[in-house]
Amino acid sequence: MKRQHGGMAFVLALTAALAAAPTMALAADTAQALAFASIGQQVAVRKSSPMSFGTLERPVESASVELTPLSTTVNCGLPQIGRERALAASIALQGMPNQTFSIALPQSAHMGRAARDIEVASFTHDAGPTPAIDRSGAVTFNIGATLFVSDQTPSGSYTGSFDVIVSNN
Repeated sequence: MKRQHGGMAFVLALTAALAAAPTMALAADTAQALAFASIGQQVAVRKSSPMSFGTLERPVESASVELTPLSTTVNCGLPQIGRERALAASIALQGMPNQTFSIALPQSAHMGRAARDIEVASFTHDAGPTPAIDRSGAVTFNIGATLFVSDQTPSGSYTGSFDVIVSNN
């Protein structure tokens, strides 16, 4: 029993000796670093204007008309009649100056009237490959598409909607 007590005294003595021993000082230096952050706003839609293909002549056989983002019709198998001009959709955005964003357009959309539908597809925009908010914090871009009309499509007015998704980059 005495041995155990003596062993314990040795451990306590060793612990006290280590605690009292001088420690080696390590060289240290301090530097200061700066941090920066820019807090911006998300790209937001300010205004949108609808797309209109105008008043078109009913086709004798299936046809299409392409409406460009510049509001011109090309490859027109459907002649315009009446005074209503074709107009591309227009989207006005606001955000941080020079901020880039992406645009997602649908593959297709339908304009309906009762049980009948006509298809709008091949959506395009004129915002370029890397769209960006201008220096004033605003930008407007236009959207065109192609309208497909069957020779079985009844005369009348057709309306529909499509989603344009604008995201911050």
